[in-house]
Formats: sequence, structure tokens, C-alpha cells
Amino acid sequence: MKIIHQAYNWIFTPIVICLITGFIYLGMFFFSPSISAASLGSLNIDSLKVQDQRITMKTNDGQHVQIDFINPAVFRIQASNNATFLNAKDEAIEDQCGNFNCQSDNFDPDKLPNIVINDKQGEVAISVNNQGEYHLIQTDKLSLRINHAQIKDKLSPLTFDLYKKDNSTLLWKELKPIYLGDALDSYDRDELKFKNGNVKTVQTFSSEESEHFYGGGQQNGEFEFNSKIMEISYNGWEEFGRPNPAPFYMSDKGYGVLHHTWRNGAYDFRDSDRVTSSFNENRFDTYYFVGDTLGDIINEYTKLTGRPHLLARWAYYFGDSDCYENKKENGEDYYPPDWPQEPGKTIDVVEQVAKSYKEYDIPLGWIIPNDAYGCGYSDLKNTIDELASLGITTGLWTEKTLDQIKQEVTDGVRVYKLDVKWTGPGKLYSLSANNDAHTGLVDNSETRGMIWTVMGWAGTQRYAVAWTGDQYASWDFIRWHIPTFIGSGLSGQAYASSDVNGIFGHGDETYTRDLQFKTFTPVLIAKSGNNNKERKHAWWHESYRDINRKFLRLKSQLMPYLYKYAYEAGRTGAPLVRAMIYEFPHDPRLKGEEFKYQYMYGQSLLVAPVYDSMEKNQGWRKNIYLPEGEWIDFWDGTRTSAPEGGMILEEYPITMDKIPVLVKAGAIIPMYQAARSDALQAKNHLIVQLYPHGDSSFTLYEDDGETRAYKEQKAYAETEITANAPMSGAAGDITLTVNPANIHNLYDGLVSERSYEFQILSLLKPLSIEFNTSPLNQMASMEELAAAKDGWYYDSRDRFGMLHIKIDQQSVYQPLSLFVDIDENSPVPVTPPYKKPTSIGSDEAGGVGSVAIMMLIFAGWLRHNYSKNSEYAFNQNLF
Repeated sequence: MKIIHQAYNWIFTPIVICLITGFIYLGMFFFSPSISAASLGSLNIDSLKVQDQRITMKTNDGQHVQIDFINPAVFRIQASNNATFLNAKDEAIEDQCGNFNCQSDNFDPDKLPNIVINDKQGEVAISVNNQGEYHLIQTDKLSLRINHAQIKDKLSPLTFDLYKKDNSTLLWKELKPIYLGDALDSYDRDELKFKNGNVKTVQTFSSEESEHFYGGGQQNGEFEFNSKIMEISYNGWEEFGRPNPAPFYMSDKGYGVLHHTWRNGAYDFRDSDRVTSSFNENRFDTYYFVGDTLGDIINEYTKLTGRPHLLARWAYYFGDSDCYENKKENGEDYYPPDWPQEPGKTIDVVEQVAKSYKEYDIPLGWIIPNDAYGCGYSDLKNTIDELASLGITTGLWTEKTLDQIKQEVTDGVRVYKLDVKWTGPGKLYSLSANNDAHTGLVDNSETRGMIWTVMGWAGTQRYAVAWTGDQYASWDFIRWHIPTFIGSGLSGQAYASSDVNGIFGHGDETYTRDLQFKTFTPVLIAKSGNNNKERKHAWWHESYRDINRKFLRLKSQLMPYLYKYAYEAGRTGAPLVRAMIYEFPHDPRLKGEEFKYQYMYGQSLLVAPVYDSMEKNQGWRKNIYLPEGEWIDFWDGTRTSAPEGGMILEEYPITMDKIPVLVKAGAIIPMYQAARSDALQAKNHLIVQLYPHGDSSFTLYEDDGETRAYKEQKAYAETEITANAPMSGAAGDITLTVNPANIHNLYDGLVSERSYEFQILSLLKPLSIEFNTSPLNQMASMEELAAAKDGWYYDSRDRFGMLHIKIDQQSVYQPLSLFVDIDENSPVPVTPPYKKPTSIGSDEAGGVGSVAIMMLIFAGWLRHNYSKNSEYAFNQNLF
């Protein structure tokens, strides 16, 4: 079944153009005689009808228009040259029947997924009133005008204007009527210039010069598009490629747009006064969203197209992939010479790879043992069981079919990586592949499932991690992935990632820096086997291996912090890697891409990855923007107060084991103890870091970490942690409370008791501390505190003042409160700022040079990490 596309006309005749063998899809495809491509004509007012939350109308040229309200903040406009509104999937099937084999006896188009899965969101109260020059449609969230003014005895073309509820705050107005054109087989960027204006469906909005636009799915290296084109089509995996696009964008004025299509197109923001959307089709079908914040719009978009589902806890750990079945290529052994012979069977991954992670105490959550074309696998069930005994989950790379998925999942497979050989031409075909893999996982187990995919589309976020494809290791690779992940998050793709250090090329320093960056992202994977040097931590120089271990252990510790935001993503679509403007919407400097190489990890952690070499940066990460407020260095406690309007931290001192991570004052950061895997991580001990500043809170979310019981049986617990303290720079008492756990339903692994370790940054030593109104004993050292069941110790040399409080096992069903008595009349010490670069050793000054600087930096790191007096080394009780 195939529609023949012509360059400037579609010639339809009322005959059956295709039959599907075995059955006739939708009876038959009938097409009415075509109407020439044209803009919408003037409204036939008498044709306007209202039925519940649907409004229908016709133009005086015979075109049909339909408006549906999905909820008070979301509506859909469809327009057609005739009375038939062609469904997006129906058209995509016509276009991709060669991929789907529509003539197969078992082909069932009804089982193919849709972009939109939730367009029935309940009743919507709307009012419709004729205002003379326009009909006004209102909900309690928006006002939509249907324009039909009469100019010089002639009705103006039908156009729409969108306002906020007040009907005076304009979001957009159509500068031209919707243009219904003919479709082309291919999409050409040059055609955005509309030299041949009759070949696309086009909509033109008003915009403002200061307006900013986000979205488009995974647009490599970009997340904001003012004065640019947001192309919606697949185009490579390097910078400015589009491995997982989506026909969605949103404006900081408070609206969003989803073009409901599988066709290529673009949103053109190059003109300062208008936005032009153009898609290669002859149908118009678009959803519009209204919200006060970017988060509101993402919430509505993902409510419509699907939420990024909560992954199992092990999925947030480091993942390893390679081919272990007949791995040898061209007779060359590319394993390091001091390691065993390369594996030849799948089961060899256990002894020669998985156990090395255990030996070197490097966290690992999951392994894909067949990640290569033609690799295959053997002895799968035994491999899965052996890996599970080490706390490691098994996944599979998919090349051809999923015909064995039932048995594979029954055996214990919990991850599928869908490469281009399986996702094919993308779009509907890719979404179908993701749907099949996800369905195979959830239908044959209680797991939530995890899928990695490339060439996704709108809706992919409900199934998979949006993976950027195969790349080469480089500093640029790290750099442009920072805005890539930010932009993915602003497109509802809460889970976005790339291979650590790519899959081609090599570099110990780039690998370590990329891993440090991805420690502060939700998911990460490292692939070996495409390179003449393997990429497993245990095979590197000890110094890099120790750094990588430190960061992966930290990632395991941050699980309670990450998991709360992962759960939030599943409820609202909120990203985990967040654009600065997402968290600081009123800071105008953050609306564009001036500071595109930093982001917020959740609400509290500002991360600025390092994307150049120590030789080049000389030990400084430059130009980090701090929004107004107090910021505390995660590693050493340095405090920086950003004034109103924010500030640029021009130089931040880095070493190989340190990247810039700053904590927003007031943050509460819960942690578990570090572990090699989730299966080995104790949940009955909670570490809570507090960065006191006024009133703050954090809701700890916990469940069984594996099954769908959290969603299907509401089997989870929420524990609210609150704090009250003076504002930064002032002295006074601190109160911290852990409220009783709210157990919504019981689940496997639910802890009834847990011990606590509170780490409170304080520049002043307390006079005393009370636990549940009873005094706690002060200890003379960290060693004495470690030996006690409970008590406290103040270390003035740890991050300029760290209060360590230890509490023995307590029932999670009972409240826990701490009162820290601090003399409010005590002068608060002023901490020193970050050190500044000096001319010593600078190339410009002709000093000792970059190599010597690197040696000094590395020596400082060694001294820092291997100090004999470990009591005062950073976070010695954490890593």
C-alpha cells in the first residue's frame, strides 16, 4: 500500500488505491477529488456549531475546521480541504507500509502506537460568545478568538488568536490564515524560505524579539532557538544532528505547540516578529498548550503524549556493554596484555568483566553482553543468574527481531537497547519498535523495563531513554552534550544520554571528565568493543580508576535525591537535567544560551561539567553563572553570595577529581551509603545533608525499586524532611524534622526502622543539640562518634564547619526532630572566596608552563585523597 507523491499536486480519484492482503484496513481508503492548495477562507458564521467541548465550522470556500478542548489548558485544531480529518497514524501507515509489511497476514494497524495517548481528559467547561469581529471561546485557563472581521464589505480570512484567560494578554495571533498545501516525498531545508509555498501546510504566529523558544526533542548541541530554525527531522548523531526529534516547542510567553504528525518539518524562529511552522503534508492537526511556566507546559505535553516512566533503581547505576560471544575481531587481541584472554562466550562476562568491578569496588548496575552487530548470545539464563548473584541486571542489544522476547524476559532480561538496525526509518516505525520492546518487558514480568533508543519521536519518552547514537571520543563530544541533555529535558525527554566518551577513539582524561558529567545525569552507559583500547575502569591507570570509582560511588549515594526527581518526572514530565531558566524563570540572562554549558540537577545542585583538558584550562573552569542567592561548594564548602541580577564566577579551581558542583542554600540532600549496586545498597541508613537557609523541605520517595507496584497498587512511601534556620549570614538556631513516613501501601524492602547521619553545614559551633527534646552527647572526635550509637561532633575544618549528628535506629513511623542551639549573637565568620589564577605558571607570563601546572594539580589531588589525617579529608565518611 503506497501513496504516490507528486511535487505540486495530489491527484485523488474516488477509487480504492490499495488493498491489504488478508483484510481491508478501515474498509477501504477513499479519497475525494482534491481542492487546490490554499489558505483557509473566510468563516461561514452560520456553520459554527458547539457540541460539548467540540466546535466545528466551515469556511465559505468549503474547508472544514474542528476545535477540541482536551482540558482547560489544552486544545486541538484540525483543518482539512474536505470533511475528512485524516488521522496522523493512518497517513504514516500509508507512508511506511514498506517497513511494516502491511500485506502480512498478522499485520494489525490498530496495535501500532499513537503519538497522543491521552486526549480524553474529562469534561471541559467552555463558553462561546459572538463579540462582533470574533467569536470568543473561554475556559478557566485561556481565551481563543475565532476571527471573522469584515473589512471593506469583505470578510477577512479565518484566523485564530490565543490569549490568557483575561482575554488581554496575547500569547500569539495568526498573521496569516492556515495554509493547507500538498505534500512532498522529501524535506528540504531551503524550502523553509517558501519559494514554493504550495507544497506544505503552514501556520504563522506573531512573536516578539525578546521571546525565547525551547523543545524540538533531542537537538544536539542546542536547547534555545530564538533567531534559529528548529528542524523536525532525523539528521545524524553529531553536533546539530537530531537523533530523537519531536514536533513540539514552547515559548517563554506561556504556550506550547505540538504538530500532530509523523512528517518532517520545521519551526522557523528567524524573523523577530513571527514564528512559521511548516510541515510536509496536506493535513493540519495541532495541539496547543497554555501554562504559566515551562514546567506547566511540559506537564500538559507529557500528559497528552505519555510520561517518562520511573525506572528501576538499578537502571540509574552505571551500565556496561560489549560483545562477549565470539568477540575476537580480525584475529587481534585488544584486551590489555595483563588481563585474561578475551571472552569467547557470553558467560565469560561474569568472570572476566563483572567480577573485576567487584574486585575494584566499582559500582555497576547492569550489563549488555551482546552489544555488536552479529554478536548473538549463548547460555543466557545461566549468565543472567550469575550476574544477578553479583547484584547486576542483564540486558540485550536488539538487531533483528524480538521474537524471543518472552523467553528472554522470563529468563531475567530487563533492558533492551534498540539500535538503528531495529528502529529502522524512525518515526512511527521506531515508536512501534519501542512499544513492542516495552510491552514484551511488562507483559512477561513485573519489571518497569528499561529501553535505550535512537531515532525516536514525540511519545518516545514514555518508553525509552533518548540515546544520541554512536560518536567519537573528544572534548567537543562532552561540550555539546550538555545543551543536548538540557534540550531533551525541555522536550519531555527526562531520560537522555550518550555513551561515556563515545564508542570510537579513546582518552583517559576525556573518559573521566565525561563520566564525572554523567554522574549528575539520571542514566549512563559505557560501550567497549569498537576501539583498540577497552574502556573498563579496572584496566586503566590507578589514578583515573580511583577518580571514576569515587564518582560512581557518589552517584550511588545520591540515589534518594535522584529517585525523588525521577518519580516527579513520571508524574509531571519534569526534567532531571534542568535548564537554568527552568529553575530561575525570572532571570533574563538565563533565557538564551549564553550559559548553555551548565545546568541544575534537580532543584538544588548546579553542575558545570569540564569539557577541555587540564593542559588547556590550566586548572580553571571559567564563566559559571550564579543566579541571585547563596551558593555553597559541594566539595569544599566555599560560599558565594550572588547579588540581585546574578553574577559570573569567572574562575573556578578544578583538579582531575573535581568538577564544579554548587549547592543552592536551603538544600536538603538525602543519601544512602555508597554501594556497588542497588541490590547491595542498605536502605535502613539515611544520610541527610542540610545547607541551612530559611525554611526548606524535601520529600523522600521510596518503593521496591523494581516492579510496577508503586503505580498499580500505590505501593510506596513518602517521608517529608523539613528544616528551619536563619538566612545565610545570620546566626541562630536550626531545627530539622523527619516526619513519620506516609506509607501509601506496603512493598517489598520497606524498612520499618533506620539509623541516621545528619551533616549540617554551620559556620558556628552549637552550644548544644537536642534529639526529640533530649540532649545529645558531644563527642571529642569523629572516631569517637563512629563508635557511639548516637551523639554529635563539630568539625570546623570540614567545609568551614560541619556538624555531624548520629542517631541510632528509629521507627520510620515516628517523628524525629533535632534542635541545634546556636548563639544568635555570635558573629558569623566570613569564609574566603575561591582562589584566583596567578601569573605563576601561566603561558602568557612565561612561567613553569602547563605541564608543570598539571603536575602540581595532580599532586594536590593525591595529597588531598591520601592524607594520613583522613578525619579532615572531604567527605571521608561518604566515599
